[in-house]
Amino acid sequence: MIRELYSWVHKQRVEKQSGERKLAAPFLDSFFVIHTVVFPQLSPPFHFLALLFFAFHRKNNPMFYYEALEVYKKAFQVNQHIHRLRKQKSTIASYAKNQWGRASLGIMLNIAEGCAKFTNRDRRNFYVMARGSIFECSSLVSFLCTEQEIDIEMKEILYSLFEEISRMLFTMINNLLTNQFHFPTSHACSFTQPTQ
Repeated sequence: MIRELYSWVHKQRVEKQSGERKLAAPFLDSFFVIHTVVFPQLSPPFHFLALLFFAFHRKNNPMFYYEALEVYKKAFQVNQHIHRLRKQKSTIASYAKNQWGRASLGIMLNIAEGCAKFTNRDRRNFYVMARGSIFECSSLVSFLCTEQEIDIEMKEILYSLFEEISRMLFTMINNLLTNQFHFPTSHACSFTQPTQ
């Protein structure tokens, strides 16, 4: 019965993507996220249990599902820090401020947009772009700290958040590459690019 239900969900998603069906889109999309990104190591029966939990949570806490991701919450927090710094620091050159703002927003927005995609390849591409924006931000933070535009304490706060987000995205990218669960390794915890 579980296998039949699993096949039905897959069939409905294929029809939905081809434009033939719009019914129960949130259900189908949520199942796909649970299966490919959030809990890829679990068997299909557990996916449905997780889906029921998220459906109940969503009913009582309406939100876009990317807002429930810890990696998105961290990216949002980074943007709050950087947004406030950009408003406070009038001595930072405008071109650096603008680039910093775009790179910072790129982390958060690429995570959100990636959650809306239907294929592993599309999701992975957006998560890779989000991770690239982390590297860009970390480089700018290091430069601005060297130029004494921001203090070392703020640099350490931002670097810590960058590391956390980088690890999370690395694991999500690997999940989408192999459809298996991978615990972060020492390689994943660094700003090193994942194996293609």
